[in-house]
Amino acid sequence: MLVYFHPIYTNIRMIEENILPKRTLYKKRFSSVFVFLLPLAIFRLSDSILSYIFPIVLEGHVNSNIAIGVIMALSSIVGLICDFVLPQIFPNKSWKFLLVVGILTSLLFPVATALGDIFGLISMFVIAVVIWGIYYEFILFTEQNFVVNEFKKEEYSKTWGILGIMIDITGLIAPIIGSFLLIYGVLAYSSTAILMNILALSFAIILITTSGHESKNKSKVKEYISFIKGLRYWGTLTKRIVPLLIMAFLLELVSASFWVFGGLFGRELIGIPGLDWGVLVVSIIPTLIGSIIISRLGIKRRKKRLSQISLLIGGLILVPLTIFEGEISPILLIIFFASFMLSFAWPLNDAVYSDLQKRLEEKGVHLMGLSNAGYSAAYIVCPILMGLISDFVGFYNAFSILGGILVISAILLILFTPRKLQMPHTQLNEIK
Repeated sequence: MLVYFHPIYTNIRMIEENILPKRTLYKKRFSSVFVFLLPLAIFRLSDSILSYIFPIVLEGHVNSNIAIGVIMALSSIVGLICDFVLPQIFPNKSWKFLLVVGILTSLLFPVATALGDIFGLISMFVIAVVIWGIYYEFILFTEQNFVVNEFKKEEYSKTWGILGIMIDITGLIAPIIGSFLLIYGVLAYSSTAILMNILALSFAIILITTSGHESKNKSKVKEYISFIKGLRYWGTLTKRIVPLLIMAFLLELVSASFWVFGGLFGRELIGIPGLDWGVLVVSIIPTLIGSIIISRLGIKRRKKRLSQISLLIGGLILVPLTIFEGEISPILLIIFFASFMLSFAWPLNDAVYSDLQKRLEEKGVHLMGLSNAGYSAAYIVCPILMGLISDFVGFYNAFSILGGILVISAILLILFTPRKLQMPHTQLNEIK
């Protein structure tokens, strides 16, 4: 654990020195970042543990990568629906409300997963992924609302970098804990997840109730927006942010590939019980390093182009993975350096979304749903695509093909993305 102590200590110092003096939500004891990160970090750790465990448990009942992919994709179909519905049902709710509802809903996920595992019921696994898709979207909206409503525009890149550090730390620890819990079975992993979510919920409620005032969403939308009206908002915005949607899709495609099949790939590559987390952990460590770098730099200009260049280089590194089939060290090195380059693209792309959301003012809530839709679409396509490819050509070739997709897409984005994305303010205001 000493290996990770210094970076974590550095991150805490960085939060104190760069964020807390600038913006304080609460009058006395609690900083905005601390209030947000404490329950969110516990929740994210629980979610990441189950994200690692779920495909491995499911594989024991279906024994097919494509079947795993189809079931996993269902959670993202639900998430995609939520991307559209949540901004309409809760257009004016603060990140505090969304956080509490998300954690409450998540309590059902380990219960449904455990029932599916114990009784061999595929239907319970399906119910579990539906619940997963719902609560995860609540948390995504929570994070976006927090950044936009509690920080200044010039702080977006740094704030997303700090959130990325927290997510990467939990993602780094989770596979190791998950692998350990799998040894002890269904009761161990389900009860651990439930207890962690209860703890996260308790911290969220305590910290929110002692905050001193309610943090309001800056959106001024009051009315319930009709289904057709919501579609019009999405259609109008999509035309202007196609490059960002493609980036979001590609980045989530990579993340989904490792999270859905990383544990199974690790079992095949390493072949040592208890060390199947190796592939996923090696893909997460460099993203933590990249998040720290981005949060320190606080990049304010050319974020789109820098994220696209990162995507290109990451894809180029991933392509030759298939050459080293069965060789542990070269493959882990390739995954490490590819993930390191891709780690810069995540916070930069999210920062661009935050910039545009600020410019859209009250209409920014629809951009949040649209951006999440890009991530959800990737989680629909990726499990099925990677499951199908890996069933036919194996994991090594599947990840090399993924690298090729990134390279081609990055080149096209670099060539055709405009320098400045113009927001359709007039067209949005005309939607009735």
